[in-house]
Amino acid sequence: MLIRASTHQQLLHAEHTRQAALEAEVAALRKTVATLQDEHGVAQQHAKGQASSINAIERSMAVIEFALDGRVINANANFLEVMGYRLDQIRGQHHQMFCSASEAKSDAYREFWAALNRGTFKAGQFPRLDSRGATVWLQATYNPLYDEHGKLYGVVKFASDITSEIEQREAESQAALVAFETSQHTDECTQQGSAVVQQTVNMVQSIADELTQMGQAISALSEQSDQIGTIVDAIRSIAEQTNLLALNAAIEAARAGDQGRGFAVVADEVRNLAQRTSKATVAISEVVGKNRELARQAVASMQASTLKTEQGVELAHKAGAVIEDIQHGAQRVVEVIGQFAQRLEQRQQR
Repeated sequence: MLIRASTHQQLLHAEHTRQAALEAEVAALRKTVATLQDEHGVAQQHAKGQASSINAIERSMAVIEFALDGRVINANANFLEVMGYRLDQIRGQHHQMFCSASEAKSDAYREFWAALNRGTFKAGQFPRLDSRGATVWLQATYNPLYDEHGKLYGVVKFASDITSEIEQREAESQAALVAFETSQHTDECTQQGSAVVQQTVNMVQSIADELTQMGQAISALSEQSDQIGTIVDAIRSIAEQTNLLALNAAIEAARAGDQGRGFAVVADEVRNLAQRTSKATVAISEVVGKNRELARQAVASMQASTLKTEQGVELAHKAGAVIEDIQHGAQRVVEVIGQFAQRLEQRQQR
C-alpha cells in the first residue's frame, strides 16, 4: 500500500510538472505571437504613415519620375497641370524637353545629369519651359531612387511652382532699378540746376556791380554838371557886367561927339558880344539844367535797379540753397534706393 501511494504521488507530480511546462511553453508562444502581432501592427502603421505622406506630397506638389538616362517615367496631375501637358505627351521623352535649347546643349546640363547618375541630390530654383514655351520657375529637389538591393535606378523630382514669386521679385527689381536711375537723373538735374543758379548769381552780381559803377559815374557827371552850371553863371554875370560897361561907354562916346565916334563903335560891338554871350549862357544853362535833371533821374533809376538787382542776387542765393537741399535729398534717395536694390539682388541670389 505504501509503495502504491508513493508511486501515485510520483505520477501526480510528474503530470503536474509536465502540465506546468506546457503552460509555460504556451505562454511563451502567446507572448511571441503577441510580439509578432505588435511588430506587424507597427509595420502596418508605419506603412500607412508613409502612404499618407506620399499622398500628401502627391496632392500638394508637382512630382515627376525619370529614368537614369533622363527619360520621363511618370508624372502626377499637379506636374502636368503646371507644365500644360498630358502624360502621354511627355512619357518616354527626355527631360531636356522642359529646358531651353541653350541649356540642353550646355556642359552644365550634362554635368547635372552625370551628378544625378552618381546619386547626388540636387535642389534649387530651376527655370523650365511649359507646353507653350513660357518660362515656369520651379522650386525643386531631384532625389535618387534605390531598389531593395541599394542599386540606383532612377530620379524623382518634387517641385513647387514659384513663377509668380520670381516674377514679383523681377518686377520689384525692375522698379528698384527704374527708381534708382530716376533718382540718379534727378540728382544730376539738381547738380546742373545748382550750377545754373550759381552762374545766374554770378551774372546778376556782376550786373549789380556794373550798375553801381554806372550810378557812381552818373553821380560824378551830375556833379560836373553842377560845376558847369556854376561856371555858366559866372560867365552870365561877366556878360551882364560887360553889357553894362559897353552901355556906359556908348553914353560917354555920345557925349564926346565926333571924338568918341570910334570908341562908340567898339562899345557897340562889345555890347553885341555881351548880349550874344548872355544868350549863349542862357542856352547852356538850360542844357546843363536838363542834363542835371536827367542825371538825377538816371541816378535814381540806377539806384532802384541796383536795389532790385541786389534783391535778385539774394533770391538767387536762396534758390541755390533750396536746390542744394534738394540735391542732398536726391543723393540720399540714390543711396537708399541703391541699398534696397542691392539687398533685393542678394535676396534673389539666395
